[in-house]
Amino acid sequence: MKRSEQKARTKYNIRQAFIDLLQRKEMDNITITELAKSANIDRKTFYLHYDTTFDVYHDIIDDVSNQLDDILKQQNNFDFFIFFNELNQVMQANFKFYQTIAKQKSYAYLIKDFTDILENGLTHYYLSSNQTTSNKIKIRYISNGIMGVYINWLAQPNNISQDELVHILSDLLENDIKHLNS
Repeated sequence: MKRSEQKARTKYNIRQAFIDLLQRKEMDNITITELAKSANIDRKTFYLHYDTTFDVYHDIIDDVSNQLDDILKQQNNFDFFIFFNELNQVMQANFKFYQTIAKQKSYAYLIKDFTDILENGLTHYYLSSNQTTSNKIKIRYISNGIMGVYINWLAQPNNISQDELVHILSDLLENDIKHLNS
């Protein structure tokens, strides 16, 4: 295995171990020792990739932010149906992570981070030239609405299929977004 592939694999294992531990413990209580053990590496290897357990969290958040940014940049004519389908693909890659965040009230700060990522992406895409206070409030409202629906769905995914969720949110937001420039 090439060195770059090995490095990527080790980081992936650390992140997966972090997500697994997050389901059992608060993030503040996850130690480097148990994270390294869970990832089947030693502490020295952990320190080659990260300085703290919070760095692992920030790496995950940065990755989500970059993926969301990529989704938004890919579309010339923004289509919420495509956006939500691609967002769901991102979530499927770490479904346990998102489900854990949705189910535990103590992770409200994580939800805020994800809402901010979504809000920044939508602001950049829709309001690059028209950042009025009114439009910023509308984007914040839309972002919080999207996150609220997803949090509820992640906490109780059997209520509705992902496809149904995509269709409902797409229809709602197509109407909401029309009001941004009015």
